Amino acid sequence: MSVLCRRDSGRSDSLSFLRRGEGQHWLEPSVPPAAVALGWHWSPEPLVYDPNTAIFFLASAAFEILSLTSEVSLFGAMRAGPVAALYHLVYATLFLAMGAGLWMARPWGYRVMVSGTICYSLDKGLYLLDHAARETELQKQLGAYGGLSSVIDIGSITQIMDLFTVLFVVCWWGFLAYLFVNRTYFGNLSGGAEPR
Repeated sequence: MSVLCRRDSGRSDSLSFLRRGEGQHWLEPSVPPAAVALGWHWSPEPLVYDPNTAIFFLASAAFEILSLTSEVSLFGAMRAGPVAALYHLVYATLFLAMGAGLWMARPWGYRVMVSGTICYSLDKGLYLLDHAARETELQKQLGAYGGLSSVIDIGSITQIMDLFTVLFVVCWWGFLAYLFVNRTYFGNLSGGAEPR
């Protein structure tokens, strides 16, 4: 007979030990004592997704709109004007749709998250392959500080930028994997019944 522990709902400062089958939320014995003292419970069910994450996508959409006039590195050069504005508008629309899909918890939200992750990954892949555009971008940014670009090794900074770009893409795919595990949050993804 295994003994498990639960937080006593009657008193906040005591712990009671129960046998399996007596109800309530159970903790496996491998849970650290500090977690037991705090009343944390282990559950084999997946975590429930917090829709407040959608706020970050909505904020990203707002930042993209605010930077409509900012230059972007595309196809070997820094692009400004209508090309940059279109680039920022596409990302603003994508982030807005992703944020709305997460917030509203509809099946189309999951599909938008997958599509957005693929678009973001492709864009960053093109960015990584476009060495000329990255070096132009870096030279332009360092040029504002006078002779600093002659002192700093551009190749080392470019490698660091590459590392962070890859890290962001990996984190994005990690978030998509988390959403895949918790895809029931989005309702019925097969399209049969109405989502919750």
